[in-house]
Amino acid sequence: MALTEPSFSRTQTDSVREKALRFLRYVGAGLLILVSGGGLIGGSLGHKGVSDISLGRVERLALGLELPWIVAWLVGAQQTQMGQDKSLELSLRGGYWSRLALSYLWAVIAAVLAFFIVPFVLMVLLDSGLI
Repeated sequence: MALTEPSFSRTQTDSVREKALRFLRYVGAGLLILVSGGGLIGGSLGHKGVSDISLGRVERLALGLELPWIVAWLVGAQQTQMGQDKSLELSLRGGYWSRLALSYLWAVIAAVLAFFIVPFVLMVLLDSGLI
């Protein structure tokens, strides 16, 4: 009995490829949410007054506010076919706005968690003498 390579049909290969690309989109979206939360934290903390806000803080805040738009697009990226009816197009557009709101919610949650977790981790590392 000879060993042969498994034969996959074109649809099985396409299905595996689509799943891998979907997984990569979600991983990328998760990383962008973390960066967005970090930008929100970095842009909103540490200033002494309104006139003392540096350009770097404004850039971090802008980054934190812009990345959820990309996340909403990444999570909802779908292959659409020509000739779709108008109601389906409107429902996809409405889904984008709900994904955008959810992306902002996740970015704020990531920022709040980072606000509470990072100082605790730094305190533990400092007390143990690792840094």
